[in-house]
Amino acid sequence: MKLTDKEYLVLASLADTDQGVVQTGSTIRGMLQDCSGAGEPHSLTQEIPADSLLLELKLAARWIAPDAAGYAFTNENDDRWIIFAYKPDALQEHLKTLLSGENPLMKQAAQFLRANHGSRDCFVTGFGLGGALALYAAGFAEDIQGVVFDAPGIGQLPEAQGSGQSRITNILAYNSLISTLGSHSEKLQFAGPAGGDTAVELLSQADRHRYVTGAGGSIVTGEPGEAFGLLSKLSILFEEGGRIDEVAAVFLRAAGLEDSGASELIHAVLPLSERIEPSGIRDALAEITAQYDRHAGTVWRKWKTEMTGQARKLGQEELSAVFAEKSEAAMLSASALLEELYRITEAFLCVLILYGPEESRLADQLDELLDSLTGPMTDRLEQLSRQMASELDGLMELSLSTAFVWPEMHFDIKD
Repeated sequence: MKLTDKEYLVLASLADTDQGVVQTGSTIRGMLQDCSGAGEPHSLTQEIPADSLLLELKLAARWIAPDAAGYAFTNENDDRWIIFAYKPDALQEHLKTLLSGENPLMKQAAQFLRANHGSRDCFVTGFGLGGALALYAAGFAEDIQGVVFDAPGIGQLPEAQGSGQSRITNILAYNSLISTLGSHSEKLQFAGPAGGDTAVELLSQADRHRYVTGAGGSIVTGEPGEAFGLLSKLSILFEEGGRIDEVAAVFLRAAGLEDSGASELIHAVLPLSERIEPSGIRDALAEITAQYDRHAGTVWRKWKTEMTGQARKLGQEELSAVFAEKSEAAMLSASALLEELYRITEAFLCVLILYGPEESRLADQLDELLDSLTGPMTDRLEQLSRQMASELDGLMELSLSTAFVWPEMHFDIKD
């Protein structure tokens, strides 16, 4: 039994209904009738034909967690459809841990799928982070199919590398931030615009109203929205560690929000876009450049201290090899830091474009602003390279002078 995109939408949307009193063995038709009340049809029932076999699927098992849930449905042939759901109000709190695979709900979802796979075909679905749970769980299986909606990618997680992900289609909501996050290894489709997409909606999980279905129950697809390229650059802001807090603090200070308590982007984005001025943006870029100069100085001092110590105990041939190794490592470290600060800063500028006033010309100035950042930082990186090269002769002299220490001579003078 194959489902249409529209029927998958209905399944994924069941997470929005009240499942607290549903008993094992209940059909989807009965569940929707119980949820509608007063004998009126549930809105989901109206979206599929009354004779759809989907309505006769029975609940075989469920998994309930504080912020997530899983529901396994079956038909008379023991085919399985498993829905994963994640509460939208937990999105901001747990997004980073879900993308990194550190959230225990990921493994619980995989266990639920394995326990309820059945003996025949198995399909998964889910919206947003519920879709991420489905993708993660499918990563431990070889024969999973399905459709998820607006799910972030979890393809970068090394422990979830089963082929099940490659047989799942992720239909991305138009101009949605959530689905641009992470690394995708599943099949991707882009839904066409459904109308009503706003800046606020970009930070929330999609629902079935963000999708339009056409003839035959297929989602109307299209090209990535104009904002998709900008949104895809925001992924770094949801990664763990790095210099994100450092750059965020600079922009918050530039907007006069340093005491607002909004230390993370997802809490600061709207007031940031409303408060920061063009002059404040340029001040922020200058401060980030100065920060990089300080970081490069730290790399330089650490390198010189290490190389001076090596010169005092190594011969010139050994010192030459160590010099090349340590210098390359220091330059790679400084280059990686430059790239990280660039990507984070670019992401914040994209935030200001996406959520700033419509009359703002910041999008037209993006390349110019980024050049004002990378120019000085690249110059500092080149200066660091020259500094290291200029030290080689002095280090060799120190090594040579240490190797040739004249023995202390004693004379026994007799009268």
